Amino acid sequence: MDRLLQQYLEKFRIYRSQKLLPAGKFFLKYHITANIMTSFSFLTGLGAVYFLFQNHLLFILLGLLHLTLDGLDGVIARASKPTTFGKNFDFVSDQLIGILLLLKIAIITQDYVVYLITAIVFLSQLVYALSKLTAPVFFSRMILIFLLVFNQVTLGFLVAGVIGLYTLAMQLVWVIRQKKIN
Repeated sequence: MDRLLQQYLEKFRIYRSQKLLPAGKFFLKYHITANIMTSFSFLTGLGAVYFLFQNHLLFILLGLLHLTLDGLDGVIARASKPTTFGKNFDFVSDQLIGILLLLKIAIITQDYVVYLITAIVFLSQLVYALSKLTAPVFFSRMILIFLLVFNQVTLGFLVAGVIGLYTLAMQLVWVIRQKKIN
């Protein structure tokens, strides 16, 4: 199952890169690098977090713009030369937005379950970061934003929690396999 999903995601990334390569070259022509696009993506993500529960229309606009710009930063990176810094910067900014969304939900709802889910998601991303981005991982930010767009707050944080727990389980298996190899 995991292998099939990973293959599907990889095929989608390749397809997306091929179709959006002209857009990546367009931005590079005007000196908009992947890191600049990641910065714009991060700022729009922060705006989306801010407007969550305050102005739903602005949350939707900024959330979808955040996801669009996040997709473009990878396209621009592949159209130029991806860097280790850029890969790490993109990872940290994306995951920070996801964690901040969950934290805002936790603060507004005052639900300890959401705090627990936030910790689980954070821990799974921390393991991934400490493994130098090699441990298995699933990201929940995009699904969370889409569910929040449709006012599915409870479903959003529960799905994020399931994805976080599943990622931790996969990472545990990965760590055990790494120990056996060494």
